[in-house]
Amino acid sequence: MTITAALPGTLPARTQTPEEFVPAMDAFIAALPELASQMDIATSAMNFNSTTDTSSTSNTIDTTSNKTFTVSLNKSFYPSMFLVIGDAAAPTTNWIVGQVVSYTSTTLIITPIAAYGSGTKTAWVISQTGSPPVLARGTSILHLTTGNDHGSTNTKVRIFTTTVTDTGTAAGSWTYTTSATAGAKITILASGVYSVIYKDKCSAATAFGISKNSTQLTTNFVSITESTKWAAASLTSSINNAQCQRVGYLAAGDFIIPHTDNDAGFVDADADSTKLIIERLW
Repeated sequence: MTITAALPGTLPARTQTPEEFVPAMDAFIAALPELASQMDIATSAMNFNSTTDTSSTSNTIDTTSNKTFTVSLNKSFYPSMFLVIGDAAAPTTNWIVGQVVSYTSTTLIITPIAAYGSGTKTAWVISQTGSPPVLARGTSILHLTTGNDHGSTNTKVRIFTTTVTDTGTAAGSWTYTTSATAGAKITILASGVYSVIYKDKCSAATAFGISKNSTQLTTNFVSITESTKWAAASLTSSINNAQCQRVGYLAAGDFIIPHTDNDAGFVDADADSTKLIIERLW
């Protein structure tokens, strides 16, 4: 809260005459109780429990609309603050994470961002929490199609002819580089959770996949260090089209590569059969 109480403009001083000093001291003493009261409230608002509370307002666990709770006076709930509001009977099973819209008197309004569990509850425990991860889905997508052989130096790294979409470079999620010698490479700039899909086609039995931080770029995918195989697929002679997919965490500085065994028969100039799609989710 804001302290609005103020001391008198003229304070008692030793240099004043008795006629000046007495009314100045009277005004000073009269102002102290209100000032002390407001300072007590402000100090209490700095305590840990100023951002914890309970509520008996009936609300449903969902994220469909803003929610209003009746809470205590003089709490430190401020607009934009994040709160976790849990079912008092089962707080780890049923909860809502929301951002404070307003807090006036005993009325707290939040915008729910995430919810877990279900049901309509009438007993809640409220506490401050950190900002939840920001959903990045749809903001960073790389969509490559149409195979174009492999790098001449990195002989197991696929090359793609067409970039359908690349919003991740501008968003700072990654850098995508490709060349006739090195092949395709995606270097992660923003740590987060990513979805990666790699689809390819070959007329012979073979293996391919996504390697992560592999330096064995002239080695068949099937034979590279196991820990660098981020996603894998295999083909038989009777099934000549397959894909691999993984959703997982990639840190800034990691790089991923469409990595194959580079056997004869990989299909080029086919947008439907050869694709690499990467999306940042969080």
